Amino acid sequence: MLLGATLVLAAAHGSDSLSEGFARPPDSAKPRTWWHWVSGNVSQEGITADLEAMKSIGVAGAQLFTVEQSDLKGPVRFMSPEWRRLVHHAISEGDRLGLEMAITTCEGWSESGGPWVRPEQSMQKVVWTEAGFSGGRRLALALPQPLTVAAYYQDIALFAFPTVTGDVPAVPLRMTTSQGVPGPVITLPAPSPGRPQWVQFEFAKPETFRTLRIATTAQTRPITGAVTWELQVGDDGVHFRAVGPVPQNGTAAFAAVTGRFYRLWLPVLPPKSASLVITEMKLGGARLDDPEAETGGAVDKALHPFATARFPEADITQASTVVDLTGRAFWDAPPGEWTIVRLGHTSTGKLNYPASPATAGLECDKLSAAAVTEYFQKGMIGTVIADNGPLVGPALRYIVCDSWEAGCENWTPSMREEFKRRRGYDPEPWLLALTGRVIDSQEVTERFLWDFRRTLADLVAENHYGVLQDLAHKYHLGLYAEAVGIGMPTVADQLQCKGRTDIPMGEFWVGEYLPGMTPIDDAKEAASAAHI
Repeated sequence: MLLGATLVLAAAHGSDSLSEGFARPPDSAKPRTWWHWVSGNVSQEGITADLEAMKSIGVAGAQLFTVEQSDLKGPVRFMSPEWRRLVHHAISEGDRLGLEMAITTCEGWSESGGPWVRPEQSMQKVVWTEAGFSGGRRLALALPQPLTVAAYYQDIALFAFPTVTGDVPAVPLRMTTSQGVPGPVITLPAPSPGRPQWVQFEFAKPETFRTLRIATTAQTRPITGAVTWELQVGDDGVHFRAVGPVPQNGTAAFAAVTGRFYRLWLPVLPPKSASLVITEMKLGGARLDDPEAETGGAVDKALHPFATARFPEADITQASTVVDLTGRAFWDAPPGEWTIVRLGHTSTGKLNYPASPATAGLECDKLSAAAVTEYFQKGMIGTVIADNGPLVGPALRYIVCDSWEAGCENWTPSMREEFKRRRGYDPEPWLLALTGRVIDSQEVTERFLWDFRRTLADLVAENHYGVLQDLAHKYHLGLYAEAVGIGMPTVADQLQCKGRTDIPMGEFWVGEYLPGMTPIDDAKEAASAAHI
């Protein structure tokens, strides 16, 4: 009886607390809102009116975004003296009203970039050039510099190894497109019904290939997984047979096919595309399927449409036969056929988004603690902290990393040292695997590439989110972050990244927001991260 009475009293008390909390919720239970300053359309009067309206309806805080999202342009330019004065006014008004104020880490909602980021501090990717040579003579090691973005390039290594059969592809006799003979860059308009677009290679004799590598200006792979391009092969330039579908960006591996003519057939373009610019298109020898995803240069959203057989011995490069020529200008090559690969890294060229073209800048290197620290201290965040002095902490309480739309990076200048420290061995003998080749065996290569991606994930968590959080705490701020965001938009460990936030954020979309896409969300992931 006593126990029953106690439970009744507890239930009544709980009910009263629930009613009281519902009628007069504490600030900790009230919503916060995104607050977009759109395309320079902001004023001191508007700031005060917005914040007072938020307070009046029970919103407890605002997260300030400066975004470029309108054709109607206002007078206030990001990081200008007027913008800085208005940010100070907003934080002061938030303090007056008792609102929790936060600000994003850059212009736009992705991710941590700005015009103060130098190319050598930006997100990096592995690039290479390669060529075949006959040995038994002294070779000048003057391979062309690989792809260079933002006028920045640094060498990683120079390797030579016995040429694998078919590894050095034949040069086409000619290339044509549905628009005629192309220049160095191929631009194709959007296909129309009955008028598909195409690119065709013609060789002097039948040639055998195992892969097709494509690079375009399209920023992402098809999110829906729909593959809209088809590779075809033929013998006379008129009649073709299908090899299979291929991605709009990346490398597709397939069973060996032989023919004089190869054609990329494009019945449709990606959604919202008026045209497509192809910057690279190359048929080649045996490679891992989708090596861009394997090596951390892209997220793994490809369909992998071709059955990937185990690599025969003839397609495998033995690590013991690889010669490290890094730093050398000449090499007395032994007799035989040799392939030389010049491996380096350059900027990904990715800019923060959505930002004004006049004020956008390169995304900083998320794998480098030094680059992230300089980004924080010498850019927008450091400026806002300096401008607001005693208001930082009591009024401005958080910085915000929102949606990751910065793509992937798979190199940083200290990568080799970071890898050795975390994985316990030197990656140097296996770096050729970053070109998609199999070294020693498929199993060993896949194990190395797993370690490589694991290192990328550790660095994103520790050197991007971890450094941002540590620096925020130094100034008595917290960190809100999606870390890294919905749908695994880069190589990362989601829970590990959210573990380096003060408030992990999720995201959800109701209904379809892209053609063919089902509703998606990661709110449960954010809740799980907060729980653990």
